[in-house]
Order: sequence, then C-alpha cells, then structure tokens
Amino acid sequence: MSRPWSRRVRRLLTVLLALILCTVLAAPGAADEPEIRVGVSVDFRPYAFADKNGRPVGYSVDLIQAVARTMGLRVQIKAGTWDQVWHGLAQGQIDVLAIVAKTPDRESQVDFSVPHTETFDAFFVRTGQPAIPNLAAAAGKEIVVRRSDAALKLLPRNFSGKLTFVDTIPQGLAMVAAGQHDAFLNSKLIGTLEMREYHIQGLTAGPPIPDYKRVFAFSVRKGDVELLEKLNQGLRIIKANGEYDRIYQRWLEVQPENRWQKMVPYLRWAIAAIVLLAGLVGVLQWLVHRRTRQLSRANEKITAEVTERRKAEAALQQANLTLEQRVAERTAKLQESEETLLRAARALGASERRLQLFIEHAPVALAMFDRQMCYLYASGRWLTDYGLQRRDLKGLSHYEVFPEIPEVWKEAHRRGLAGEVLRAEDCRFVRGDGSVQWLRWEIRPWHNDAGEIGGIVIFTEDITERKRAEEALLRSEKLASVGRMAASIAHEINNPLEAVTNTLYLAKTNLGEPQLARQYLGMADDELKRISHITRQTLGFYRESSTPTTVCVSSIMDSAVDLLRGKIRLKLANIKEQYDGDLQVAAVSSELRQVFSNLLANSLDAIDEKGTIKLRVSRSTCVASGQTRVRVTVADNGKGIDAATLPRIFEALFTTKEATGSGLGLWVSKQLIDRHGGSMRVRSSTHGARRGTVFSVFLPTEAVPLAKSAAASST
Repeated sequence: MSRPWSRRVRRLLTVLLALILCTVLAAPGAADEPEIRVGVSVDFRPYAFADKNGRPVGYSVDLIQAVARTMGLRVQIKAGTWDQVWHGLAQGQIDVLAIVAKTPDRESQVDFSVPHTETFDAFFVRTGQPAIPNLAAAAGKEIVVRRSDAALKLLPRNFSGKLTFVDTIPQGLAMVAAGQHDAFLNSKLIGTLEMREYHIQGLTAGPPIPDYKRVFAFSVRKGDVELLEKLNQGLRIIKANGEYDRIYQRWLEVQPENRWQKMVPYLRWAIAAIVLLAGLVGVLQWLVHRRTRQLSRANEKITAEVTERRKAEAALQQANLTLEQRVAERTAKLQESEETLLRAARALGASERRLQLFIEHAPVALAMFDRQMCYLYASGRWLTDYGLQRRDLKGLSHYEVFPEIPEVWKEAHRRGLAGEVLRAEDCRFVRGDGSVQWLRWEIRPWHNDAGEIGGIVIFTEDITERKRAEEALLRSEKLASVGRMAASIAHEINNPLEAVTNTLYLAKTNLGEPQLARQYLGMADDELKRISHITRQTLGFYRESSTPTTVCVSSIMDSAVDLLRGKIRLKLANIKEQYDGDLQVAAVSSELRQVFSNLLANSLDAIDEKGTIKLRVSRSTCVASGQTRVRVTVADNGKGIDAATLPRIFEALFTTKEATGSGLGLWVSKQLIDRHGGSMRVRSSTHGARRGTVFSVFLPTEAVPLAKSAAASST
C-alpha cells in the first residue's frame, strides 16, 4: 500500500515543480530564449514522416512539440534523412533529435533523455512459412534490414545469413511479401502498423526476439545538461497529465478490426437499393395516375387535335414551298460563289504568269527559288551569264545545277530562308570548268499569301570585266610609279656624275701637284661610291619578290624617303621621323613602298616651301577585335582637303591635280592595303592651327592570304 501512495506523491511533486518552472519560463523575457532546432528523420513511419504537403508529422514530432509547449520552449522542426539529422546534431546545426535508439556506442557520442518509447523486434515472414523465433533460426537465410536501422547492431558480427538493405520499411515488407527474400527484421509494432497503412498482405510477424528491445529517447549534444533536464521534466509532465497517452494511442496503438465497419460499404449499397426501389415504386404510381387522367381527357382533345393537324398540314405545305424557294436561292448563290472562285483562280494563274514573265524577261540575272532551293523561275540574263541557255531549270535543285557552289554561299541561302536580306559587292566564284567569275549579289526572302517565307530570290551581276579593268589601272599606276622612280634615280645619279666630272678635270689640270690631285681623285671616288649605292638599291627593288615576306616597316618607309630625296630637297621640306622600334609585318615590300611613296609624294605636293611632314610607325590595337596592328602615319601641314572632296579621294581616276595627276595613286594605294588585310583612314582640315592632312595605314602583324586579282584569276 505504501508504494502506490509514494508514487502518487512523486507524481504530484513533479507536476508542482513543472508548474513552477512554466511560471518562471512564462515570465517577461522567456520569449527571448533562443529557438531550439529539432531534427527528425522523415523515413521512420509512424515515428516521423512527411505528409502529403511535405510537412514532418508523426509520433516523435507530436511528442517533442508537446514537451516544448509544456516547458515554454520555441522549437523549429528540421526534417531530413537519418544521416543528415545525426550529422547535424554532431556538427551543432541541430540541438535535439526527437527519436534516437539508445545504444552503447551512441551513449558515448550524445546524451539521452529518459526513455519515451520501447519496442521489440521480430522477423516478418510470408504467411505459411515457419516463424523465425530468434537470431539462431535466421542463420543461412536472406534477411532484409533497413539501411540506417539500429537493428543492425542486434545481429552478431559472424552472422551467416545474407543481408539486403532497403531505405524504407514498406519497401522491405513488400520485397518479402513478393517472395524475393526470406524475412524482414524490424520493430514488430512499426511493421504491423506499416502493413495496415500500405495494405501489404501475405506476411506474418514472428514472436519478439528474446533478450532484445529498442529503447527510444530524445538526444542532445554531450554536455547540454540544461536542455536535457528541460526535456526530461517536460516528458514526465505530459506522462502525468495524460497527453503522452493520447499521442501514443493516436500513432502507436494497434486498433482491433471492427467487423461491422467492414460491412458499412455493403450496408450503404443495400440502403441505396432500397431507397431507389421505393423511388421507382412511387414514380410508377405517379405515372399510372397521370396516364389515367390523360386517357380520361383524350376524347375531349380528339376534335381539337384533328383541327390542329389540318392546320399543321397547311403550315407544312407552306414550309415546303418556303424551303424549295430557299434551296433555289442557295443554289444560285453557290453557283455564283463557284464562278467567283474560278475567276479568282484564273486571276491567280494570270498573276503567277505575270510574275514568271517579269522574272524571265528581267534585264538582270534574277532567279526565284522555293524553300528546298529548287528553281521556280529564272531570267534570260541568268541563263546567259551562267551558260544555261539550253536547260530547263524549273524544279531542278540549285545545288545540282551548280555543284561547285561553296559552303559559305549555302549558309547565306539558309540565312535568307530564315528571313535575312544579304548582299555582297564582289565575290570570287570558281566554276566547275576552272573559269572564274566575279559577282555582286543580293538575297531576299519572298512570302506567300499566308505571310510565310516561301523561298528566296537571288540577284547577281557579273563584274568580272570591271575587276579586270581595275587590274589594268593597277598595272598602269605601277608602271607610272616605276617611271617616277626612274626619274628620281636619274636625278640622284646626275648630281654625283657632275661632281665626278668636275673633280677629274681639276685633278688633270693639277698633275704637277700630286697631293692636290689625290684629294680631287678621292672626292671623285666618294661620288662614284654614292652612284654604286644608288644602283645597288635600284637592283634590289627590281629583284624583290611578289609574295609576302616578313619586312621591317620603318626600313620600307626610309627607302620611300630615299626615292623622293630630290623632291624633298627641292621643297626644302622638314621630314620628322618617329619609329617605335623595328616593327615587322608580313607583306610584299614593293607594294608597301609604292603606297608609302604615293602618300609621301602627295604630302610634298600639298605643303609649301619649308613645310613639315611627320612620319610615324607605331603599334596599335583594334578596339573591336583586339587584334595587334602596325600603324603608319603620314601627316603634313599643307593646304588640306576640303569636305566636299574628301569622300571621293579613293575613287579611281579622281584627281585635284589637273595637270600632273592621274587619279590613280590613292585608289591603287587603298587596293594594295586592302589586299594585305589592312585599312586606311584620313582626316584633313583646310584652315586654323590644325590645317593639313593625316593619312593612317593599319597593317595586321600576322600574315593574311592576299586577295587574288581578276586578271590573275582569269588565267
């Protein structure tokens, strides 16, 4: 009798102590306590799992929340796998785990609260198979175990059976029920609840395994005494006030099957059938009653019905006449619509015929293609330019007619079919027989009546003759350049020859004075060496290669200055040179010399006597491409070029030197620089302190393939 009384006293004291603690925790400032992070493993039904909304629920979740409410703690539930929450507790990311099996190895890692649940393990086998009462009977069998289950520690190290691991309890039960393995080791209570939850049949749980049970408790990090004590007290309180029992009954108590509950669906169908039958009887009674009244009044309505029928027949005859009239009107409208469609079809055919005639008789090379690049129409000029006069191109693929079309043009066709408008001013087209055509072309998409792209139209112009004429102008300018160089060389040689003649005459007239004669002969020898240097330099120019080589840009500029030395002296020009080292490019040196000579000669023509010309060679970087280039600048303080003339200076045969200019110098220079993959810029002013002109030539430091000329391509 004393023991029950003492237990009641202890429970009363525990409740009083909890109430005092709750009062203290509820005092001002208790809400400021830090939030307790609770970890739950959501793969352990019914202790903890995720509901259909993904929120953690279950026995351990309700239990820790009840303890937290009792102790005035603020908690945050963090769900995850067992490995995630266990490592989270070890790393300080979680403060407490809601349910942990208490094992000796874990007691060395965490602190456990008083136990809140105990469960016993058993082997689940297929119904009809012998039960496995203990671990010894499981030897040699295929046992399924949950991967993170503490039951693994129950098995001895030398267990001779074959273990198969699963992630969830329903998965292990289903595998055994399907006959894939012999048994599933799990908590008998949890396994039974899961079988009912997931409607897994054909399994029987064996007896509890002797000398083994699982004890579940809260766990905290080692040394967290205060939190552990709060959890222990809260657990004792909810056990004392009955809330623990309510949570246990909700999640862990196996409810007995109710036979009457199984019969509820059948009773529902029976009641529904009775109600339906009663309804049918009532409906039949009502129908019989209504039919009786109808028959009693039938005779009274016969006369009225006859009258109404006659009226209906008359109305029907009128409706037939109206219908025949409407059919006739509709037939006439359909015939008219058919004639309209025929006229539209004829008009469309005429429109297509006009389009065909327009393209075929267009005075330019024009062809129309569908989306498969098959010919629809082609102009006579197209057939003539490409030697196709005897071929019917309609329906043929453009790539069958011209198999030599390069891939870059095919890509242009694809872009045109995608809606782009493309054009090119001069493209080299190597025909299948080896001949070359230079073409200017344009590609435009055409649209059908639905507004969709139906294909493309290609316009081309054969500019081969124009390219050849430009080559002729280039050769003419080169010959003129050679003539100017010859005149300059003759002028340079004439001066030392006159000096040689004079010194030889003086030496001959002073033979009596050997010392003076030797002095005159030495002067003559110096002048002859100068003539020899000029001759060697000229021969070097003549023997230069026409293929690109690595050349020093400043050396070529110096040679251009040497060629125009006589004109420089005549103008008393001040030449200022600024070279940033020996910068090199891959180029044809004779062509660069021709460009530099043209620019320098133009500057000499533009400046006044004693004018200044600045020559600079420097390194630059293209902003758009990041390419390293060499920049050559020829700047003068001459009269400049007016704004109206400046846009035309690179045109062929355009000149402002009516008496001495050919109009080819700058045009040829730009052609040569373009062939080397470079570019030219110019700025000029005709008044003010910045009067003068600046030409800039940009050359790539890496070699580029030189563009072939029309004359060279035709051979």
